[in-house]
Amino acid sequence: MTGRTQFVELEGHISRRADILCGVPQGSILGPLLYLIYVNDIYNSCNGNILSFADDTTVYVSESDPVKLYSTANIQINKLFDWFCSNKLSLNASKTKYIVIRPKHVRYNLQDHDIFIKTTKLKRIGNDCDEKAAKFLGIHIDENLTWKHHISHINKKISSAIFSIKQV
Repeated sequence: MTGRTQFVELEGHISRRADILCGVPQGSILGPLLYLIYVNDIYNSCNGNILSFADDTTVYVSESDPVKLYSTANIQINKLFDWFCSNKLSLNASKTKYIVIRPKHVRYNLQDHDIFIKTTKLKRIGNDCDEKAAKFLGIHIDENLTWKHHISHINKKISSAIFSIKQV
């Protein structure tokens, strides 16, 4: 990475050049391996409660008491955020969302609780929210772990494909 610089061009204006101090050249053969080596210790940041796939990272917390759940979740997500900052990586808080998975018969008043990354409030995914399901490794899950949203998504894809075939 020595001798490399970067700049930003926006609407015809060019910033001054800055030296690149760390990183991996995009499209390099070793890029994915170097990334995995670089983030290898991420599991230490949240007591091992992390699932990762490529550059997708999920923090999970399990508690039976909602107050303790939100408290623990806030602590863990902020530990992860600190790890990202320490390792010169970014965590896009505006794209980060959370879901509280629970049985259908269990009712919690989740309106009284929030999860924050520093001062940014995260959006919740749930039956009483704008977003009803989350896509996790290609599967659409909801707060009750039903197949309803995933099957609906698959039906739309199949209908679209059948329509295209019919047109041909």
